[in-house]
Amino acid sequence: VQSALADRLVKSRRFAVLDRAHLDLLSGEILRSQKDPNYRFPLEIAEQLPATAFVVGKVDDAQYALLKETRKKDLCVDKKALLSGKAGRSCERRTRRGRANCSALVQVLETTTWRMLVAMNLRKTKEKKKETTDGSEPGEIDGDALIAACRDEMALEFVNHVAPHE
Repeated sequence: VQSALADRLVKSRRFAVLDRAHLDLLSGEILRSQKDPNYRFPLEIAEQLPATAFVVGKVDDAQYALLKETRKKDLCVDKKALLSGKAGRSCERRTRRGRANCSALVQVLETTTWRMLVAMNLRKTKEKKKETTDGSEPGEIDGDALIAACRDEMALEFVNHVAPHE
């Protein structure tokens, strides 16, 4: 999700993505601010940051499951038979279905106070079906690609929410 989100934020041309060198400076301050609601982020550190807000998040779930593989007798019609008006042929229809589920909590924090500006629970599901009617097994479904598509859609939804008119 991190790379998809960073790509989307940069492409919007309204955000800059900081390198990891800034994280050492910030990690202790973020922890202190989360433990103590009255804590104020040191102004001298905030002034060093080339940002007014940070996006932080946690992926709650990213999984792929093969839902079902079915075989059933069916009446299959190919294009030639359909155009000529002929009846279909008996065949075995084999179907493979897969589903990816992803969810993440993403927050935008203002850098001087660490006040939460936006919090979103993002959830996406992608499904794919492969089917054959010639008796062969359907091809494998790429679960990693489905998870990547979920993550990209979550990043797009988040960017559209925080920068809606880009």
